Amino acid sequence: MALELAHENIWFDKWRVDDAERQFYENKSLAGRTGATGDGVSADVLNRITKIEGENSTLSKSVSYLEQRIIDLTKRLEALECGSSTTTAPAPATPKKSSEANDGENLLGADDDEE
Repeated sequence: MALELAHENIWFDKWRVDDAERQFYENKSLAGRTGATGDGVSADVLNRITKIEGENSTLSKSVSYLEQRIIDLTKRLEALECGSSTTTAPAPATPKKSSEANDGENLLGADDDEE
């Protein structure tokens, strides 16, 4: 009897195919209602990703500009520091007046004349 059925064109597991087809069309109809694309990603998420990528590009340009400005300012500062030490003369040392006035006085403040 099994040999007789082997020649028949019978689909024994048709229920599996029917379930897969039903699930496919349900997912397709849900995607149409929620605004999702065929990949399962919603349009809102794609818009946000696009916006974030644009902001990331703008911020990357700003950071690279600021890095270049810092490098330029550091070079200018080094040039000013190196140039200023050779162009300005050091301040002359002034002698202490207190050492000249204390020639006749004791370090403890007592006068030699009183003794």
